[in-house]
Amino acid sequence: MIVNTSPDGNAAGLVRFSCPMCRSTLEAELKLQNARISCPRCRHTTAVPAPSLPPGSVIAGGRILRFLGGGGMGEVYEVLLADGRNGALKILKKGRTEAEDLVSFRTEAELSIRLNHSNVIHGWEYGEHEGQPFLISEVVQGRTVEDLLRRRTVIDEREALRLCLSVCEGMAYAWKEARIIHRDLKPANIMLTRGNIVKILDLGVGIRADQTSKEYLAIGTPPYMSPEQASKPKSIDHRSDIYSLGACLYEMVTGIEPYQGSANDVIQQVAHHAPPPPEERRPGISNSISALICRFMARDPSRRPQTWEDAALEIRDLLEPKSVGATPEKLTSINTYVAADDRGAFTWLWALIFGAFAALGLGWFFMVRSGLIK
Repeated sequence: MIVNTSPDGNAAGLVRFSCPMCRSTLEAELKLQNARISCPRCRHTTAVPAPSLPPGSVIAGGRILRFLGGGGMGEVYEVLLADGRNGALKILKKGRTEAEDLVSFRTEAELSIRLNHSNVIHGWEYGEHEGQPFLISEVVQGRTVEDLLRRRTVIDEREALRLCLSVCEGMAYAWKEARIIHRDLKPANIMLTRGNIVKILDLGVGIRADQTSKEYLAIGTPPYMSPEQASKPKSIDHRSDIYSLGACLYEMVTGIEPYQGSANDVIQQVAHHAPPPPEERRPGISNSISALICRFMARDPSRRPQTWEDAALEIRDLLEPKSVGATPEKLTSINTYVAADDRGAFTWLWALIFGAFAALGLGWFFMVRSGLIK
């Protein structure tokens, strides 16, 4: 969820949130809170979220400045903390006391606090306020890759590679520290901050590798799912995320999602067919980046890079001929057009928002489907 804000911090009248059926990002005016709108991709109707706490309320030691978003499980606010920092306060909705909700929220909180890496949103504090679980994490400003694609259609190949390299580094850290499988890497969950740092969002949907044997649900966003994620969610590992990153790179350089159609149609395509080669979608793409995308998106996981470090190495090999690294200052061209889009207009305020809310609020994530999950 994102709230579009002006440079002075006042709400600019827009709220963005995920469709609970297909995970597409939706946008609506704040005045439409609680009204139902239709998702243009899957036609599912869902309510525009509304806050339950007014600005100025004090909870968990933070004074609420503005509503950032919400979902089926909870709400997120920007707060001013006692030490002067601004943070993102995530709370469970009152009445959400099911054991599964509480365990999921606690797991997400502990994970976000444990993972301390420049490419991952960092959690600061977890606790309870009057019996209501909360998580306070960092707030960062910037634009997601999805936002950039909406404005620029495609991203320069080398800039796209640098973005993906940073994702590899963040995910390599998350895998090394906690054996985390993200399960929902997509352009909407990759953000470039105003400080030129790539941030991976929505790790709350993630799962530890030792928990996949219990999975009966295909969690993720259809166009970016790996074949095994769509058909056999018990069998996924970190290589499923590598496939998803390849799907993100596909869209970055072609301007088109790898698969087209309704959510169910796309799931069937992902499970049984390879996407069209990138060069068919956008002639002129370099052979090297097309080959990289095809390796990352190989239907057989054993044919993909086998580790995040391997994936990063393949990307570096394409960047090295011109000695271009992936340090933040090298991402200036993307930051330049982020700034240009914001000048005299709006700044996107992002927080670690979806997390467990998305994980448990995904209405479309289906149970065992005949012919898909065996």
